[in-house]
Amino acid sequence: IIATIPPNTAVSASSPFVPHLVMRKELFQWPIVDDAEFILLATAENPYPLGDEAFSTASDTLRASPYWKLRQECDGALLFARR
Repeated sequence: IIATIPPNTAVSASSPFVPHLVMRKELFQWPIVDDAEFILLATAENPYPLGDEAFSTASDTLRASPYWKLRQECDGALLFARR
């Protein structure tokens, strides 16, 4: 799923994905979004820095958002793209 994110785009990612994206020019740790074009969330890992309930609410909010589109969902990950 990481390979589908264009290399020169800003990403906000939950903790388990951050080490795999550190070479990017713009990387934010979820829930900081700033000017990210993509949000990559780990759904099968600890949702740090959010608790389980806050993480669930945030991911549901992204799914319903007119500003974000769920681009890919696979085992343990959600990838959203800015509309």
